[in-house]
Amino acid sequence: MADKILIIVANSDPSDAQQMLTPLAQAMVAAAMEYRVEIIFTGRCVDLVRSASAASSVILSDGRVIYDILKETCMSGVSLKVCTMALEVEITELIPEVVARVGGSYLIGEAMDDATETFTY
Repeated sequence: MADKILIIVANSDPSDAQQMLTPLAQAMVAAAMEYRVEIIFTGRCVDLVRSASAASSVILSDGRVIYDILKETCMSGVSLKVCTMALEVEITELIPEVVARVGGSYLIGEAMDDATETFTY
């Protein structure tokens, strides 16, 4: 049985708060269930973690900003990472909650590991 959950956020619209909330909420639930959880942002979704101002511009219907949810997600024990291939176009500063920049080989290796369940959004 897997003890790690890998959430790859690649195809969601980073400006759509509801689309971004789903993987973050599920990651927090998995962490509460004592799974090791990583979220890797790639593709256009890297825009969400490029800066606090970018993450703060995505607002939920209740007025909360996605950046606050990202911080809660990290406090629940989830690790946030970003795919370096998605950063190739523009090297930029990331929000401090991002703990690592990882390459494609890391992403594929983790996704193929028998001890990992992978979800994509």
